[in-house]
Amino acid sequence: MQPWLVIGDLNLHIHDLHNSSDYSVEDNYVQDQMNNCGLMDLGYTGRNFTWSSNKYEIGVRKSRIDMAIGNSYWCMNFPKAKLSHLVQASSDHCPILLIPTEIGNSKTWRPFKFFVMWMKHFAFRNQLQVAWNDDIHGSPAFKLITK
Repeated sequence: MQPWLVIGDLNLHIHDLHNSSDYSVEDNYVQDQMNNCGLMDLGYTGRNFTWSSNKYEIGVRKSRIDMAIGNSYWCMNFPKAKLSHLVQASSDHCPILLIPTEIGNSKTWRPFKFFVMWMKHFAFRNQLQVAWNDDIHGSPAFKLITK
């Protein structure tokens, strides 16, 4: 059997079915089928919901309907995987990010910062030209972050 994972907006409530007013008969059926197939929710870090009834997170109704579920082989092959609920912006859903391995503090992603003083360095223009002329294969976004 192969490891596999389903991730995204599943529009299901599979947790605390009997404690939530939002669950439906279909949610209960899906939970039973997940159990029969040995599928597990990866869990998450971050806020307790991924959807709210408006795009500014102040909606009255909030729910966790974006998630990742995998089979036991996936969970065994990626035991340190985490699903992060990110900050909601301009949508009624929070983006989710799957991190398949544990990230140490030294490898944590940080946003790029550009300092104007770099342009004053004598080797700046030459280094910039070398970087932009480097032949990188991939999507435009991949090319930009690689350079």
